[in-house]
Amino acid sequence: MKPLYLPCQTVSTYQTGLPFKRNLRRYTKNDAAEVMDLLEGLPEQEAMAEAFSEAAAAMTTGFSAAVVATCEGQVVGYATFTCEVDI
Repeated sequence: MKPLYLPCQTVSTYQTGLPFKRNLRRYTKNDAAEVMDLLEGLPEQEAMAEAFSEAAAAMTTGFSAAVVATCEGQVVGYATFTCEVDI
């Protein structure tokens, strides 16, 4: 699992010295467009978008979760957690 990086932490510490309101919360369908914008132009954009969409869709099963990191109301990062068991 890769760590979640919050770029606003760097901005608040080094550029302005003022704290920004940061938040980590469960993904909602309203976040979809912003998450896809984050992936725009990345080499593995399609695979990452598919993995995120699958995790978000499976949140109701309890075996998956998708969270977004926000800064000043804008999505700036995301993470997915999936519990897969091979029997």
